[in-house]
Amino acid sequence: MRPVIRTSDDGRFTVRAYEIDLQRYRPVVADARREGREGASVQTLVVEHGAHLGVNGGFFDPQRRPLGLLVRDGKILNRLRKADWGVLFVKKRGRRAQLVHTREFSTRRARRAAFAIQVGPRLVVKGAPVGLKPQIARRTFIGLRDHGRTLIVGVTEGRAVESNELARLVAAPVAEGGLACHDALMLDGGPSTQLFAAVGDHVVNLPGAYDVPNAVVFMTHTSK
Repeated sequence: MRPVIRTSDDGRFTVRAYEIDLQRYRPVVADARREGREGASVQTLVVEHGAHLGVNGGFFDPQRRPLGLLVRDGKILNRLRKADWGVLFVKKRGRRAQLVHTREFSTRRARRAAFAIQVGPRLVVKGAPVGLKPQIARRTFIGLRDHGRTLIVGVTEGRAVESNELARLVAAPVAEGGLACHDALMLDGGPSTQLFAAVGDHVVNLPGAYDVPNAVVFMTHTSK
């Protein structure tokens, strides 16, 4: 799990990301909605799961109810939603992530997944930045490299980021200061954006403005 820092060409924002080898780590949906809680910080969820890294997850309504598919350890926690979003998933007994549009997914495929989260929009598709409606906010994203064997998980720091700027940086080659992701999508952003990492002596806490109902955390394959 390697930290990666990228700064926009004009220096207005920085991306703090982590390169994650899915042969060593697995993504898990951390559900905060238990024991009477409506939500929790990503830091709390990472610590509770004995994980090494976490970022905020998908969209939710004003009552903190998740919107979109969530699959944890092969169990569907929240159903697939008809929306112009993406679905990031890892098959059961698989160690490679895939990212497809909602219309390419189905409940049958969800039952075959060990992990899945539905959110959006997608930032990068087949190596090309997606043309998005210009919106400025803090951002959380997950990108795929090496045919899904490696994930790039990160958040933006500094000024709020225009969505197309982020898409270009995430897709750009490493030699050009980018993250070289062939596919990527945004998780919930704005005040939800938050990240917590604890890998040995490396500890980073970027808190959000409020608690979230779920997060994506990364655990070793031997962790339960």
